[in-house]
Amino acid sequence: MTNSHDTIADAKAAIIEAAIEEFCATPFRLVSMRRLASRASVNHSMLYYYFGSKENLYKLAMRKFKSK
Repeated sequence: MTNSHDTIADAKAAIIEAAIEEFCATPFRLVSMRRLASRASVNHSMLYYYFGSKENLYKLAMRKFKSK
């Protein structure tokens, strides 16, 4: 999958939004990073590049979710 976002900030925002949706609907252990990447329209390696791990992405996504 290729990145369809104009900027890094756009890609990160799309990833976080997809993560919020996935983590709210699915238990953590069942969330697939590949599925998240597909939902965000980015290559799955970008999730690790930007966030380091599934756990880091989860923590950030939940902070963003709680702040809404």
